[in-house]
Amino acid sequence: MWHLRLNDIVSVLVVVCLSAIPVSPAQTGKNGSDRSFPKVKLSNGLITATVYLPDEKEGYYRGTRFDWSGVIANLDYAGHQYYGEWFDVHDPLGHDGIVGPVEEFAPLGYEQAVTGGEFVKIGVGSLVKPDERAYAFHRLYVLSNPGTWHIENDGQHIAFTHVLAQGEYPYSYNKVIRLQTGEPTLVLDHTLKNTGDKVMETRVCVQPQFLRNRP
Repeated sequence: MWHLRLNDIVSVLVVVCLSAIPVSPAQTGKNGSDRSFPKVKLSNGLITATVYLPDEKEGYYRGTRFDWSGVIANLDYAGHQYYGEWFDVHDPLGHDGIVGPVEEFAPLGYEQAVTGGEFVKIGVGSLVKPDERAYAFHRLYVLSNPGTWHIENDGQHIAFTHVLAQGEYPYSYNKVIRLQTGEPTLVLDHTLKNTGDKVMETRVCVQPQFLRNRP
């Protein structure tokens, strides 16, 4: 977990090196992966990955807990699968209806917002505070402004840019998933730019969410 205090730009790099030796077998549900959600495939000749795309209406994950970008449906290397479904029945609006690696930013402006006012989750957008209860990650909050997503994909890497231009905490957030050439390595590269006047103070937690199967 990283604690971020941001008045300009911060970058975070995460590197995942894969082993061909499975630690333990795992069973994965098929209900989510069998459905037609927006997605792309990446490959470097060693690793093949399927990545879901953020989409407000049709996306695989539309909950308000985790960052919508970089959701990897499956990642195959040397006959082994490293990600997969956790549940037999997939709920796109469930707070944990997601596959890894997943990243969660703490909310911005929740405590200061009045009932009916807005707060921000980076990688999700502006959300409505429904009452005076404390923020709870498992609640589904109404999305008032999803921001805009821009996606670039060349088959070996994919770049997501999420821009929230309005509100108390505007930002530009960039995440790149890159499969290293000639290596069994996946790189997650992040850049977050504060485009407003207020200092952003948040935490971000990265959960690998590995499910390693025997072939």
